[in-house]
Amino acid sequence: MKKLSIIILSIALITSSMPVLASETKKEHKFDIVKAKIELKEMADREVYNLKKTNSYSIRKEINPEKLVTQLYNNQKISSKDAEEILKANGIYKLNIPKEYLPATKSMDTGDVSMTEPWITYDSHNNEWIVTCGGYWENADYSDGIGKLWAGYVGEIKNVGGRDGFGVGFTSTTGTYKTYVKRSYAQISDGEGNIETTDNRTDGNGEKGFGFQFQDYAKCYKVELAKVYYTYIGKHFGGSCVYDKNFTEYDGCATTYYRHTYNKAKLNSVSFGVSGKTAGVEFSITNEQYSLPPIFSNDTRF
Repeated sequence: MKKLSIIILSIALITSSMPVLASETKKEHKFDIVKAKIELKEMADREVYNLKKTNSYSIRKEINPEKLVTQLYNNQKISSKDAEEILKANGIYKLNIPKEYLPATKSMDTGDVSMTEPWITYDSHNNEWIVTCGGYWENADYSDGIGKLWAGYVGEIKNVGGRDGFGVGFTSTTGTYKTYVKRSYAQISDGEGNIETTDNRTDGNGEKGFGFQFQDYAKCYKVELAKVYYTYIGKHFGGSCVYDKNFTEYDGCATTYYRHTYNKAKLNSVSFGVSGKTAGVEFSITNEQYSLPPIFSNDTRF
């Protein structure tokens, strides 16, 4: 009996000295995304209030917050750190998730388009949340040989296929959807000042995601020796949806998507919350062979 007690004690000591696996630690310290959003909101509201109280803060000028966030997200000339400082100066704070708690996903792209995971930001002035997405072309593979058979003139516009679609898909959502989309903003551009904008959301009601559709096009700016030089409005794309304060209690994973059409392809619709589909997004396209496969960013949490 004494010998058995010694054996049991030895096993207990060995077990207690064994290292704890990282996966077990992570389970014990599961990241609470809703708590993180509440803390960000409280911190942002407190900072803005204190700045106003000390008169060291001037009320921000009349701005369109979703437009500001979209344009900063879409501006490759500004670092993420500088973009966040500009947002803070306007009472808008970005939700940053520790890397170890981000979904272990890898973006699905063709190497032609660069896309970043969505931004989740809180606007302390309006007590609203903004979800932002977008991306840009890194090469000219969007062209589908536009200039080769185009006997254009300066100022002429030529559509590139049908409309392109981009937006955000929500997956792994929990909690009751008590929030709603209040406003939207989206844009496409050539990155050189030519831009198309809209305040209208094209796809989705916001619960499982949202999307925008734009007709991308080439615009001739010079003709020389029978060669057409053009700029592509659609090279850069981005958009945001603004949710009310109850978005704080809604959580899940958010993923940016993009679908490019050319030639005879036509994007008819985008569905959200579809089981078995990346980002829960499914596309209906006529002449789908004349479109790029869907491109997705990494996931983020909200």
